[in-house]
Amino acid sequence: MGDRRVSVWILGDQLLAQHPALVAAEQDHPRDGIRVVLVESRARSRRLPYQRKKLVLLFSAMRHYAAELRERGYRVDYVQASTFLSGMQQHVATWRPNRLVTMEASEWRGRRFQQTRLSDALGIPTTVLANTQFLVGRFDPYPDIEADKRVVMEHFYRRMRRHFEILIDDGKPIGDRWNYDAENRKPLPKGAQPPAVPTFEPDAVTREVMSEVAASGDGGSPAHVQLGPGTSGTIVRVTDPDQVIADEGTGNRVEVP
Repeated sequence: MGDRRVSVWILGDQLLAQHPALVAAEQDHPRDGIRVVLVESRARSRRLPYQRKKLVLLFSAMRHYAAELRERGYRVDYVQASTFLSGMQQHVATWRPNRLVTMEASEWRGRRFQQTRLSDALGIPTTVLANTQFLVGRFDPYPDIEADKRVVMEHFYRRMRRHFEILIDDGKPIGDRWNYDAENRKPLPKGAQPPAVPTFEPDAVTREVMSEVAASGDGGSPAHVQLGPGTSGTIVRVTDPDQVIADEGTGNRVEVP
């Protein structure tokens, strides 16, 4: 079965019902020859002083996604590691796939790492598919723009809508208006009562993540950052030396802002 093993690395902001890398893997491999891997990277969660609620949302979503994939019959390796690379190396050492399929990260740093270093670092062929989460990756209305040419966002927006026929009828915007910016700039009418903010009781998985994030000290706690007077929460400088971490993509040391 060695020549039939493939791993599919899915990033935390790519929790798609039909992930392109998983679809691609299933075209050439049986279900029992596919292992999906998700990695919680401690270094990534400490790169910036993220709001703890954001970290909880991310990790809880990843764990729920992993559980859903298992319910659908996929074999999932959920790894908690110091870095993405160490997590992937741990997965490869355990599962021993012949190749890896993944989708481009949305961030340039992660994308560059996938495209230039990941295959050599893992010692297996790696296929990096184009990211499907951005429409501009499928259609670029200004593919050969000159360096000094000024592009107006509104023109870009209209071309994209026309091409993908989003709220378009016979080439014109539905309602005969492209946007409602003028109305959106007006203040809320006096006496208006916005709807109540919806709340959701955290389940056992989310509560576990909440406890882990609180215990980790990640998330921009006072031990990590120092705020200057009058900054309204703006980060001034890092005071914890542990916040100087090794960048996963290049191996260079970077100071977290």
